[in-house]
Amino acid sequence: MTDNQSDISIQMSSTNGLPSRRESSQDPSFSRGTTVTFHNICYRVEVKSGFICCRKTTDKEILKDINGVMRPGLNAILGPTGGGKSSLLDILAARKDPHGLSGDVLINGAPQPANFKCISGYVVQDDVVMGTLTVRENLQFSAALRLPTSVKEREKKERIDQIIKELGLTKVADSKVGTQFIRGVSGGERKRTNIGMELITDPAVLFLDEPTTGLDASTANAVLLLLKRMSKQGKTIIFSIHQPRYSIFRLFDNLTLLAAGRLLYHGPAQNAIEYFKSIGYECEPFNNPADFFLDVINGDSTAVVSSKADVDLDNIEEHINRDKTLAEKLAEHYSSSTYCRETKAVLQNFSLENKKKVKTIFRQITYTTSFFHQLKWVSKRTFKNLIGNPQASVAQLCVTTFLGLIVGAIFFGIKDDFTGVQNRIGAMFFVTTNQCFSSISAIELFIVEKKIFIHEYISGYYRVSAYFISKLMADLIPMRTLPSIIFTCIIYFMLGLKPRTDAFFIMMFTLMMVSYTATAMALAIATGQNVVAVANLLMTITFVFMIIFSGLLVNLTSIMSWLSWLQYFSIPRYGMTALQINEFTDLKFCSGITNTSQTDTNCTQVSQSYCTGEEYLKNQGIEATSWGLWQNHVALACMTLIFLTICYLKLRFMKKLVTSKINQQKHPSRMTENQPHSSIQILEPSTNGFPWRKLSSIEKRKFPAEATVTFHNICYRVKVKSGFLYCQKAVPKQILKDINGIMRPGLNAILGPTGSGKSSLLDILAARKDPHGLSGEILINGAPRPANFKCISGYVVQNDVVMGTLTVRENFEFSAALRLPSTVSEQEKKERVNQIIRELGLAKVADSKVGTQFIRGVSGGERKRTNIGMELITDPAVLFLDEPTTGLDASTANAVLLLLKRMSSQGKTIIFSLHQPRYSIFRLFDSLMLLAAGSLLYHGPARDALQYFKSIGYECEPYNNPADFFLDIINGDSTAVNLGKSEFVSQYNLSETIEEDRADKTIAEKLAELFSSSPYYIETKTELEKLSLKNKRKMSADFQKITYSTSFCHQLKWVSRRTFKNLIYNPQSSMAQLCITTGLGIVVGAIFSGIKNDSSGIQNRVGALFFLTTNQCLSSVTTIELFVTEKKIFIHEYISGYYRVSAYFFSKIIADLIPMRTLPSIIFTCINYFLIGFKPTIGAFFIMMVTLILVAYTASSMALAIATGQDVVAVANLLINICFVFMIIFSGLLVNLTSIESWLFWLNYFSIPRYGLTALQINEFTGLSFCQNASVTGVNVSCITSSPFTICTGEEYLKMQGIQVSAWGMWRNYVALLCMTLIFFTIAYLKLRFLKKFS
Repeated sequence: MTDNQSDISIQMSSTNGLPSRRESSQDPSFSRGTTVTFHNICYRVEVKSGFICCRKTTDKEILKDINGVMRPGLNAILGPTGGGKSSLLDILAARKDPHGLSGDVLINGAPQPANFKCISGYVVQDDVVMGTLTVRENLQFSAALRLPTSVKEREKKERIDQIIKELGLTKVADSKVGTQFIRGVSGGERKRTNIGMELITDPAVLFLDEPTTGLDASTANAVLLLLKRMSKQGKTIIFSIHQPRYSIFRLFDNLTLLAAGRLLYHGPAQNAIEYFKSIGYECEPFNNPADFFLDVINGDSTAVVSSKADVDLDNIEEHINRDKTLAEKLAEHYSSSTYCRETKAVLQNFSLENKKKVKTIFRQITYTTSFFHQLKWVSKRTFKNLIGNPQASVAQLCVTTFLGLIVGAIFFGIKDDFTGVQNRIGAMFFVTTNQCFSSISAIELFIVEKKIFIHEYISGYYRVSAYFISKLMADLIPMRTLPSIIFTCIIYFMLGLKPRTDAFFIMMFTLMMVSYTATAMALAIATGQNVVAVANLLMTITFVFMIIFSGLLVNLTSIMSWLSWLQYFSIPRYGMTALQINEFTDLKFCSGITNTSQTDTNCTQVSQSYCTGEEYLKNQGIEATSWGLWQNHVALACMTLIFLTICYLKLRFMKKLVTSKINQQKHPSRMTENQPHSSIQILEPSTNGFPWRKLSSIEKRKFPAEATVTFHNICYRVKVKSGFLYCQKAVPKQILKDINGIMRPGLNAILGPTGSGKSSLLDILAARKDPHGLSGEILINGAPRPANFKCISGYVVQNDVVMGTLTVRENFEFSAALRLPSTVSEQEKKERVNQIIRELGLAKVADSKVGTQFIRGVSGGERKRTNIGMELITDPAVLFLDEPTTGLDASTANAVLLLLKRMSSQGKTIIFSLHQPRYSIFRLFDSLMLLAAGSLLYHGPARDALQYFKSIGYECEPYNNPADFFLDIINGDSTAVNLGKSEFVSQYNLSETIEEDRADKTIAEKLAELFSSSPYYIETKTELEKLSLKNKRKMSADFQKITYSTSFCHQLKWVSRRTFKNLIYNPQSSMAQLCITTGLGIVVGAIFSGIKNDSSGIQNRVGALFFLTTNQCLSSVTTIELFVTEKKIFIHEYISGYYRVSAYFFSKIIADLIPMRTLPSIIFTCINYFLIGFKPTIGAFFIMMVTLILVAYTASSMALAIATGQDVVAVANLLINICFVFMIIFSGLLVNLTSIESWLFWLNYFSIPRYGLTALQINEFTGLSFCQNASVTGVNVSCITSSPFTICTGEEYLKMQGIQVSAWGMWRNYVALLCMTLIFFTIAYLKLRFLKKFS
């Protein structure tokens, strides 16, 4: 919802909206008209560099000798990124860690109160309101905890109602704020809700950190106008802001400019332009002052010099070197100015008698309510959040119910025979493991709400203990208790477990305890973490090792003594042991057998023989007594208490005051563009920048050297689907309507607000839009576009699509190898690459890696120029760019547009979309097209646009950026438009904007009508009619034709080479995986080391083989990133004619998938085979290796089949893991496959682990004997063979599992895996082949 709609108009009352008398005087230092002064503020932090073992700590100065006075009004702190503005704001608000801080902050001449942070207001940059609650409920929460109990409920309600009215939130007061899953209020309403949370205490000083972040222009205006009105009523409002528009800048009363921690200006905002003019920097008309100040502060020599003389791009480096110490020079200028002297004089007038050091007073937090009151309200909010968030509550219960039914069906009706023993153990293992892994969701409990907790704790809402206990009471306990009860009720009776009431409740209690302990451990690990994924990984690794020691995969009595102590830290072990004692006690499995010889004690020593549950428990080393049962619950309870204590302590001592995070490695690719090595020296080549005769003739046959793009009557409609799956309706929506225009050589900009259609028009002109619903003609120099236009023109997408692990030169070489025809020699390609590198000013970083999130690379501007260079390889006459300044700072954006300007002056037609360019960029445009709601509002010379809008009644004020001005008009931002026509001071009463907003709802249509009758439009139409339309043809699917300059084998070679380089240069996905495989292999080998030929040997063998097979499946999940992360690169390169889909697909299989699945399997086999002590034959060793490789291939191919075409890795990850979980159940260990119900039995044929485990068991167990010592020990062999539970040979065990012991029984598993691999690869290829590649 836009903030300029009538339902959110802001009506301010004259009494500041707060009728309470009691709280406004809660502190004597706080009164109407509070003045904040700061004296000699200096702030230093310690910066750590180097590796862990040899780290060096150096001091870095963040702020140096900052002095100032902030009076009632709007006090803005401006500065570039890293200038220190947020640090200064936090220091003034007493929210900065006092270590390294010196100086004084005074309130009306007196020291800041110790609890200043609790009685002032602070609106953080990111929203810290609970999205599942309504606006009113959030304000009620703030009032309940921040107002003293002496304030009556009626008074609190009146205050809340008044604030809602004050902030214009009446119509959305009972609407939920909104989350990523719940539709809520608009961005401006969210921001005003945040402000309202702070206004509850009626603070005299209100701090805001970047209040316009994430808001559109109209909403940002509305928020700042609200703050302006509040400041007029006596509030001292202090806020940091980065690059405000002129309509916002003009509202400032006081301006503080910082750069490199130094004060460059502090005084009246409206005097700043005059001050900079006095020191030699004059702001041009129509240049936004805030942008101008930042250009000066940044030392952006191109912008500064351009305000004095013509831009000389060849001397940029000289200007940059001159401006290196510009911040220091400007600080010196200010220190000798009258503004500085006046400020110093004012500061001296304030009383400093009660002067205290800043360090000692920041940490005190005071509370206005009791512990129990806080506990009640935080618990109430937590419970509401739980109920109001079905994704975390109802969904979990539904998943638990569904999973319980599935597991119950698979293990249905367990019998009292050997299969019953196996199925019972398998079911208990699965149930225990599920309780552990489902508890991982608890890690979000404190991570997701971390920012909210820190803000509310510092602001004095509640104590840590109240928050912690309330979360346990209202969220943790019910969300772990209820699923455990549901799960037990479903599976207990479906499985047919022991029909006793006490056994039922013991199982339920055990599952609850396991869930509590696992959850407590998750919280202990996750608390304090910032990223859910990191905590998730740590938890998963911990649970995997705990599961190994659970008692199923390895017989705990057979583990080496130096490793056996680890079992005492295994949560699943305690849970499973308790469940086994509960279930197996008093069970009999030999009720139909009369031969008692099986009870010979020697039988149990040499074979797996047991007739009672107690015998089985004894075999597992489990004490089948009352204490043996309850000691597990005691252990779980103790672990729960320990983990919760750790969690509380981490929460209690978490760093809550802000520290300046200085890490030179954090943003490796954000080197500033104004460094010497990044200067752009554009040469003057005689042939459009490329000195080859042969190549230019090749290109000219396909495309003219200069091109004029004309488009006639472009209309575009799409079908928008609404409703649920079964009753969806498709409604046509007009995206573009009757667009006409001419784009000549030069810079052609397409401007418009979000949703105006500018990106759609750009894609249509570039032949990259799905032609369905598209009509009209696009001509090149009067002739129809070639069918392969998209392959011979250049298109730079908004997001980077270069391979970050490769160097700039390697990326260019890849483009040249695939986009230039084979008739061009390697030497000519190399010359072209070198020339483009020089053209784009990339010579010094040509052999540097572009960079990824893990690899430090080139700067943002160099990345953008690398993307442009990839398109310049074919020397296209037309170059398209989608939002070329996205993600770039002001200086870098200027540099990129200056590069494009120079290229356009050499004959290129450059067409690009842009949202809100600065004036220094806008002044470079040759042609300007303005769009809104799919209609054309202006198309003509950029320099004439202001005159055109003036002619229709909209005059741009001095110092207002024209681009901002146009967008204000287009958006129907009546506030800004009115301010442009009359004195702005009288316009703060925003209640008058309601009717104007209603009138401006169709402003786009009105502007389109005005333009359609303008001379510019008539002139354009006349010129379009003159162009030849003899070869006129309508748009059709031929625009999807892709042509290739090279053969399939050539493409396969180059894409494989790039894929292999990407693999080698990306240690996070190659070396890390090999290291993890080696480490895991050694650990698993040590745990299962030295398997014996007895009953424990059978269990350990099966457990080890199961773990190896499962690990191969789960480790293959990493394959999903193969096509998901490179999806955008693939689509762009495929459309641009780099390669065929088949070449890309096979190259990824050859160069990435096969080696990354083959090598780890070989390493894993070599380590584990000999450490564990499997069958000592060469044939068995290689069969095991081949089996693990095939399992990895099949699992990886399935991952690709599921993930291909997905946009989000997490979604594909979830789908694949769900598939693997059910496959693992049917692997043959957890449930005896011969005992599964016939209507479910067919599912085992789709289980990849089942084929792998079956082949490994046949390979290992064939020929093994477990009773070879019978004759030596005097055991009666008849006793061994008389029991159905006696296993003396490997063949007997395999037969008991229903496994066919034959050559075909072995090899059919490989045939099945190969067939599945081929099927999955075919699916992946077809999904890639028919992937929607046009937007």
